[in-house]
Amino acid sequence: MNKKINIFILFIFLSYLATAQKFNPAIAEKSLVRIEIKQGTKGYASSGFIWKDASTVVTSLHAMKKGATYKVYYNNKFPRDAEVYKVYKDADLVLLKTNIDERPLTSDVTPITSYSSTKPAFGDKLYAQGFHGGSKGHRTTPLEKNAANPETLKMLVWQSEKRQTLLDLGFPSIDLDIVYLVGSLLPGYSGSPIYNLKGELVAIGNGGLENGATGVSWAIPASYLDKLDSSTVSSLPSNLNKIDLLMSSQVEVEIAPGDDSDDAIRRKMEEQYTVYEGGTFEFIKTKNRSFDEMYNSSFETENLDYFIENLEAANLQVDVDFIPFDLYEDMNNGVTIAVPEGSRLVYHPESGSFSADLSNYALSEYFSLEYYGFEDEYNEIEDVDMAADMLLDQIDKTIGADYGGFYEDEEFSFSLDMGKDAEVVYILYHSLNSKYEAFDEDYHAMRIYFTILKRGNNYFYSMCTISLPVEKLNDVIQSGLDCVDEYDSYPEACEFFEGYIRVQAAAQFTTFSGSLISSR
Repeated sequence: MNKKINIFILFIFLSYLATAQKFNPAIAEKSLVRIEIKQGTKGYASSGFIWKDASTVVTSLHAMKKGATYKVYYNNKFPRDAEVYKVYKDADLVLLKTNIDERPLTSDVTPITSYSSTKPAFGDKLYAQGFHGGSKGHRTTPLEKNAANPETLKMLVWQSEKRQTLLDLGFPSIDLDIVYLVGSLLPGYSGSPIYNLKGELVAIGNGGLENGATGVSWAIPASYLDKLDSSTVSSLPSNLNKIDLLMSSQVEVEIAPGDDSDDAIRRKMEEQYTVYEGGTFEFIKTKNRSFDEMYNSSFETENLDYFIENLEAANLQVDVDFIPFDLYEDMNNGVTIAVPEGSRLVYHPESGSFSADLSNYALSEYFSLEYYGFEDEYNEIEDVDMAADMLLDQIDKTIGADYGGFYEDEEFSFSLDMGKDAEVVYILYHSLNSKYEAFDEDYHAMRIYFTILKRGNNYFYSMCTISLPVEKLNDVIQSGLDCVDEYDSYPEACEFFEGYIRVQAAAQFTTFSGSLISSR
């Protein structure tokens, strides 16, 4: 019924991954370890590195669990039992001791024995090496040093309730010196070694705070390793479980009771943290969040407010707070997208675009979601408005004749300057006419809402379409709709309006990865 709108635009986003001068991932990986934590039927994972000798491993304190068992995987395939050896809670660091001396390896590993005492400067290229939650192997993720003054945890924890949470916990220290990063630390990257271009250890991946679809990432300067080495504390903090509230790089899975196999946690993580590849894109699932969680941590929600207020003004009450989303970050082009929970991403090689398979939701035939982008290689696009006009022109050529064309709703269309030659534009289009659809014997109007990200001469679009059954909607508006207290009385109508908000919110939540932006 509802035609999918495939715009044939070439994706050639610039990769952030520059050729390193001296850093060699093949050498660094000999120091890298994967750490699995099992606490009852819960499984967790973090990254870490061998420090000083083969039996001692550094990772993040917040990844540890009270009463848990720990396994360290050398070369990602040789598990060794481990226990907490030293704790330095102010910097969220822990040193694990493994039984590798009792069970020596037959393959080579290389402990890191020193770090760079020079803190990275603004704009420096950095590389984090770690294990994404669902990855069978490690990856090297490019990052960049960002600027903050003062560069402390207190500076990044700008929301008063989160700052108070941190103060109540007592760790990490609110005055902790950090390395503020451009780029997100993937789930499972807590404790990952971070190197400079010279291949020197400069920091330890720590985590991030929620910022809508993306996160704000930081690392612990490697100089704190001296404090960890000299620590005489070996017990975990009593309130350790509460630190999860502030760490967006945490990974957690539920494993079958009694499953003690070495690969139990890894298998569940591969299933839960899906990776979708296509063209220059590699979308990695980073987390799952409700509408309410996304809304309360996003920098721009004005249109969502309008959409919901307009429904309420039409006597349509929809409970949106718990509509969930899976969030995916692209590792190559610096964008993060929201996908309705449980919907697969489908790559279309003929257009280079992705779409969300919404068939796991009722009435999915009324909705579509697509994600795509391109590089303006020859600088032919004057501005982001011109890019939007190009998109509308393509839409007009594909389905415009069916609906008599489209017009822009200026009440819902505006742009935001994000700095550093970056811009976000939100645009809503309505069809001028309606089209008869035999499948539900109604005339349908078309609503198209999309977000455009512009960074330099690179563009990325998220677009949703909604096919509106005109007569059915008029009947609902005439009688009113209460999906909060009387959902069972109007299940089909409530499912439609949940989908209506779901796809528009998914398009709205598209953003740049790893950006600290707040308009509140």
